[in-house]
Amino acid sequence: MEVQRAFGGASIVRRYADSIAREVKASVAASTANSYAPKWTQFTEWCLEHGECPLPASEESVAAFLACACDKDRTVGPTKKRSAAISFFHTSNNRPSPCEGEFVSRVRKGISRRLGRTGGKMEAVTQENVVAVLRLAKRSGHAPNRLVADASAVMHEAQLRFDDAVSVSVGDIVWEKHFLRILVVGTKTDADKDGQWGFLAASEHRWSGYQRLLALIRRGIARFGGLPERVRRSLTKGLMQDMKRPFLQSGESAIETIPDEISAAASKVGLTPEVLENLPLLGTWLGDDLDASGNLRSTMKYRQFLGTLKALFTKAAGHRAEDIGTHSLRRGGTTAKIAAGIDTRLVKFLGRWRSDKAFSGYIDAGVTAQLCAEAVERSRSAPPRR
Repeated sequence: MEVQRAFGGASIVRRYADSIAREVKASVAASTANSYAPKWTQFTEWCLEHGECPLPASEESVAAFLACACDKDRTVGPTKKRSAAISFFHTSNNRPSPCEGEFVSRVRKGISRRLGRTGGKMEAVTQENVVAVLRLAKRSGHAPNRLVADASAVMHEAQLRFDDAVSVSVGDIVWEKHFLRILVVGTKTDADKDGQWGFLAASEHRWSGYQRLLALIRRGIARFGGLPERVRRSLTKGLMQDMKRPFLQSGESAIETIPDEISAAASKVGLTPEVLENLPLLGTWLGDDLDASGNLRSTMKYRQFLGTLKALFTKAAGHRAEDIGTHSLRRGGTTAKIAAGIDTRLVKFLGRWRSDKAFSGYIDAGVTAQLCAEAVERSRSAPPRR
């Protein structure tokens, strides 16, 4: 983030630019703030190229930038993020956002109508779709396929975003008798930045989110044990640099709640509790060890995960690739809970939403109607109770 450029207004702001940047960045989710930086850089470079002032920017220059940018990438997706980045850096510098004016709003609406998708939301996937993907991934024998399929089952049932799932380590999971809790940190709905909880019910069903989470952890431990000693040392050093632990009322570490079979397997391959605690669920090395440059990668990148996700659901469940995204899992898990008759307030709590408006957007009416109809049909064919 180019602090001096972003906070180049009053002299007092320039003097304390680094401190201000730190606090402003902390005011939003880390993933959101990081995604704003390249969009802001793109805008400032465009302004400098065309002799416009990026901060404060005029409505006309923002509208022209958005129109030119969408002509290049031919998609509506980045427009919202570019506008959000411009607004973020203006309000951070105590300036009104030029994106709120009528002129920019009309341009954004035109881009959306011309290039946007009908409905604008990713299709919700059902539990049946997820199981089909899990079966396909197992038959393929391809490690990245199995990694993404297992993660999809967890994300679907626990209503997790990709940014939520990719930040989870083994030490973020608290195992209870009938369920487990997954600590989710840094989300945009976490106002106090002290973490939120995702939940999975304990289940013996092989395709459940609970069992697929166990499979992810077992695979991570096994892959760690099979890595060369040099790579294991490098991985251990990297994992120990960013330690975080859920706050438990009893004061114990979350790692102390992990099932004995997992602890025993980790000990067998030389994984200490400290390293196991920081083992990521979505480490790319679980699928293909090293990248092209030979450097160890820590967690899976979004585009890599999304590409595999689209391919799996297209082949296994018959979806169109353009209709599937990581939010398809969160929408599908939310929809399934509503269709199953779980109280709406509880579903909202489990999905960690703060507003009813945002929550309602994750309920797919078509899928809900289908699932409810299937439930009614099953009840009709069920034998009468005695």
